[in-house]
Amino acid sequence: MYRVCVYDSKAAEDALFIKEIVIDERGEVQEISESQNFNDYYARISEKEKERPDILVTELNHNAQELQLIEQMWKMNPDLQTVYVMDKSHVLTKPVSQSSVVECVNRRMIEDSHMISFRSKRKMLAVNAREVSHVESRKHNVLIYQDGIPHKFRMKMDECLAQMPDFFIRIHQSYAVNFYYIDSFQRGGVILQSGNRILMSRKYYAQAKKRYEELFLEQAKRKKAR
Repeated sequence: MYRVCVYDSKAAEDALFIKEIVIDERGEVQEISESQNFNDYYARISEKEKERPDILVTELNHNAQELQLIEQMWKMNPDLQTVYVMDKSHVLTKPVSQSSVVECVNRRMIEDSHMISFRSKRKMLAVNAREVSHVESRKHNVLIYQDGIPHKFRMKMDECLAQMPDFFIRIHQSYAVNFYYIDSFQRGGVILQSGNRILMSRKYYAQAKKRYEELFLEQAKRKKAR
């Protein structure tokens, strides 16, 4: 019988799938708990040995404090198995090293060319580029907008766009937009499906308009071929 802790909102959404994995590999599952407050959960299991998990299921993205708590959990239970959920077909089990995480992400990127990954000293983001509406350059950082939430990484816009698929259109020195999120393309700016307006610069207008029309025609051909 195994005690399983599922941590992180998205990981919790896949709890039933994760339970199936654990059952397939380890037999019956004693308990699945969704721990939304990791600090409180860690404090509880520090005091109550019987509640300590045998398996921790979580996502890759954590802040420095959460990573430290996970490391403390490993020290508390050297046999703790950790499953990192990237999607329903890619998991990474402990022992985990940075190189193995990168290898897992790169493997997913090869299998799905729309998967991209970004790393900094404190965090890592692996995301499907289709879920990124636009990218913004601000000072020495790049903001990657996924589902309206900006993920900040210290890098240049050119470095970021080098990893993006060709359906991202540069419309400004500081902005690039995902073609599939464009509701209206205008000389003064691009209106996203969310209603947000992204500024268009005169320098990029002609090139951006040409690329937008190319992608629009490609999309129309695909729809017609169905």
